[in-house]
Amino acid sequence: MEEMFFGLTMEDVRKLAYQIAVKNNLIEAGNRDFLGHDWLKGVLRRHPQVTPRTPEATSASRARGFNPEVVNKFYDVYEDLLDKYHFQPQNIYNVDETGMTTVQGTGSEILAMIGRRRVGCLTSAERGQLVTVVVCM
Repeated sequence: MEEMFFGLTMEDVRKLAYQIAVKNNLIEAGNRDFLGHDWLKGVLRRHPQVTPRTPEATSASRARGFNPEVVNKFYDVYEDLLDKYHFQPQNIYNVDETGMTTVQGTGSEILAMIGRRRVGCLTSAERGQLVTVVVCM
């Protein structure tokens, strides 16, 4: 789920595991609808490749736009431009654009695989103002 930007919180995992255990008659339904913290700690101990992480906000358009086809197209265009104009290395610059919102919310931690550089979650574009910053070096 985390790879698709819909990571499960620790509470979600505890509730889902409880529902599966009850449905498969592994435990009897009780007066609560989730498994305990100790159960989740045991799962995390047995699966060290999964760890709690705080996701960064990722817009749906960014999530859809970063795929192998788009990346390959970028490098094809880049290679064509290098061949056409013969840019010297000192004339190639790195430009980065980032957006900063005036209303920042922090999400819950989700469970993610170890080694992931970035963990994201989808956010609504309806919150606050977005200020765009472009940096070139």
